Amino acid sequence: MDPVQSYLTHTLTPSKSRRSRRLRWFGSGLILLVLFGWWASRHLEAAKGCPSSLQHPRKQNPLFGLTWRKKRWEGVIQKQLKAGSYTYLQLKGTAQKALWMVVMGKGPTPQTYVKATTYGARTPFFSQRLQRCFPTLYFGRITQSQHVSEKRKP
Repeated sequence: MDPVQSYLTHTLTPSKSRRSRRLRWFGSGLILLVLFGWWASRHLEAAKGCPSSLQHPRKQNPLFGLTWRKKRWEGVIQKQLKAGSYTYLQLKGTAQKALWMVVMGKGPTPQTYVKATTYGARTPFFSQRLQRCFPTLYFGRITQSQHVSEKRKP
């Protein structure tokens, strides 16, 4: 075998170490692809049916572009979900179904009678921190109040 043919044969046919290196890279890439698919499906499943998660990226302020409608309600806090510096509250009024509100800071504890002032709403709203979709989420503030029956007592 002449030197040119020997050189071409050696460079064109992969050695066992090259094959094993390629196989390791392929295997590692495949594992990373499977892990990414699992992670993406987990996060996308929570956002499914909640288009606000696609319209409002994580870093954007959810109040940006909000339609401002000031409303007032009174009711009892049913549930409280803390998410960092915000608190999500489920408020049940006397003549209405339960609604979800988000307020800054710590909200009142459940079973507290409150007055709520809302400034706007998002329908639907996806919370990245809670990985939860709210059908309608109101943004506003809460003040504690005495219950109507307690006000009438002498």
